[in-house]
Amino acid sequence: MSVSMIRARRRYAMRLPISLCPDGRKSAEGLLIEISQEGARISCLGDWSCHAGERVSLSLPDGQDMDATVRWTHDGLAGLDLTAPLHCNELSDLLAFNRDFTAPKAARPEQRYGT
Repeated sequence: MSVSMIRARRRYAMRLPISLCPDGRKSAEGLLIEISQEGARISCLGDWSCHAGERVSLSLPDGQDMDATVRWTHDGLAGLDLTAPLHCNELSDLLAFNRDFTAPKAARPEQRYGT
């Protein structure tokens, strides 16, 4: 039997190293693996512990910080609700940054010709 889920927003696969900083506590390093206009999923958090409802700051490698609330955590994963939903152009810019960040160096145009 197959079960299908209906999601409120489309989700996009990502692969960006991030830092999660809860209010007044030590930050944790992780990997942003999924993003939507209203939320994010983080992996590789190890034994980092946080509770549902706790506020965190999500720091991206481009210097952007986003405030979020922890929705769930288990086994080194966390689901976040973004405090301020991303506008379409912000999400598009973030997806483009992810493509550039994860592209092999040889595939980047500025490095292909040694310039």
